[in-house]
Formats: sequence, C-alpha cells, structure tokens
Amino acid sequence: MPFRSRGARYAHGGLLLAATALLAGCASSPAQPPATSAVPSSPSPAAPTSPSATAASGPLADLARLARLGAGASWTGTFAFTPSNPSTPPSTVRIYKQGGQYRIDIVSASATTLFMTTPKGYVSCQLGSTSRICLLVGPLDHPIPNVFDPGLQRIITTDLTGLAAAPPEVTVHASGSMAQEPGLPTAACFQVSGGTVDPGGYCLSDAGVPRLLTYPTGTLALTSLSGPPGAQVFTPPVSPTPVPTA
Repeated sequence: MPFRSRGARYAHGGLLLAATALLAGCASSPAQPPATSAVPSSPSPAAPTSPSATAASGPLADLARLARLGAGASWTGTFAFTPSNPSTPPSTVRIYKQGGQYRIDIVSASATTLFMTTPKGYVSCQLGSTSRICLLVGPLDHPIPNVFDPGLQRIITTDLTGLAAAPPEVTVHASGSMAQEPGLPTAACFQVSGGTVDPGGYCLSDAGVPRLLTYPTGTLALTSLSGPPGAQVFTPPVSPTPVPTA
C-alpha cells in the first residue's frame, strides 16, 4: 500500500537512524497536476519483454511498454510529496536513477533520510544539522531489512519491472494524460489494481519516468526532471558503518 509510514528506527552509537517509508495503500484516481517536458537522454537497456507482455493488449500493454522503458531508464527527478493527512508535513523527494542503480533522498525541514545502492550493498543515511551517519544495511542480493526499507524505491524497481511483464492478474484502466509543461514531459495515466504491484494511479512519461503517483495516503508529483546522475551521486556522504549483528 503506497506511501506507508513505518516510522522504523535503529539506534547505533547513541544516534537514531529513522527509516522513513512512503509506500502503502490502494489507489485513488490521479489528480491532474503540472505536466512534464523534454525527456532525459536515452534510457539504459529496458526490462526484457515477457510472453505475457507480448500477448497483452489495451491499457495493460500500453502501461507495460512504458514500464519496460522506465525500468532501464536513467534520470534525475525531484518530486513533491503531499500527504492526505493534513497533520503530516509535506516533503521533497529526490530520485537519482542510473539503470538499476538508484538513490532516494527524502528531505524534510529538519533532516534528510537517504537510501541508495552501492557496489558494497544497500546504504541508509540520516543527515541532520548536527549529525551525519550512514549504515551499510545489507547486500544487494538479499531483501532490504524491514527497519531500513524506505518503501519508495518499489515504485522505480519492483513496481516497474512487475508492470513491464503485463501480469494478467493486474487490472489496468487508462485514466487520461498530462500535458507537457516547462521542464516536464507529457505522460499517460493509468489506474492499477490487483496482483503484487502497488495499486494506485500511475502517470508515466514516454520514457517511463513517473510524472504523478496517487494513493489514498498521498500524492507524489514530479516537479523537475533532468538527465542521468553523475557517478559521484552514488558515493555515500560519509563512510558507511556495517550494521552490527546481535
């Protein structure tokens, strides 16, 4: 269920590392926020086409095609997260994607929570005004530990690859489009339910970049889009410490 808040915390060396989760819930129909413009440079190799994707037709096939492009795309985007609950403050989300490698920064008024892939594994960081800590939380070939799972990365990883396969158990309805605006590309919108992907409203550009994602708990809207991130983006801001084992 998208944009779920697990509020998980991990204590280490007298410091608390908060792992903020945004994904949870079923979807409502997408709103029509600002549109998008030129798409970043050509995407990396996309997810392979499955037999079910080849056999699909209609909105499911259209969404699967965009999801395949998005699964391999490389781009840098800034998003505004607007929670449905008025007591929850809004935040800014920055996503850096280079093919299968990614980094997600969740920026609030007091701190930045960062989650990224590195050659050594998953790294989670909490960057505050007086403290900066990064932890190496697990290898890339293992599931992300729940306490550190930001959830948001599912949108650009398992959700895109899942939709790219056009699974027959997923129900997809076309729900309009978003016009091009300065700095933001056009996007096709779909309502998704069923299967193992996060149900919700998905608006994807012609390159498969999320433009708008809408769920009962909040909306993630793209506000700026640029080309592939530089390699330095995937270097942790401080040397990560391995999570101690019990």
